[in-house]
Amino acid sequence: MIETNRIECKRELIFKGAVIGGLASGAIDVIEALTKRRKEVLKLIANNTTITYTKIAEALGINESPVGKHINALKTKGFFIRHGGTQGYWQINIDRI
Repeated sequence: MIETNRIECKRELIFKGAVIGGLASGAIDVIEALTKRRKEVLKLIANNTTITYTKIAEALGINESPVGKHINALKTKGFFIRHGGTQGYWQINIDRI
């Protein structure tokens, strides 16, 4: 029962953009199917579910075009979905992390 509550709390906080004790960040690091750059993009989104392509590009020091390609690849693999367009937020699929 306690473990279920802990998992639910973890999901809620990650959806809001928080990372509890680096759990999501550490989990992202061990996903072998992702390149280093895609892991970086996923971490940025996990830390801030309202982050924009522009802010991701600035944080990584790259153009928005490659950011879009990384995001599309991550969406295709089921790591997250976008809700609400440009004014929306990213919903992380906790089961994939």
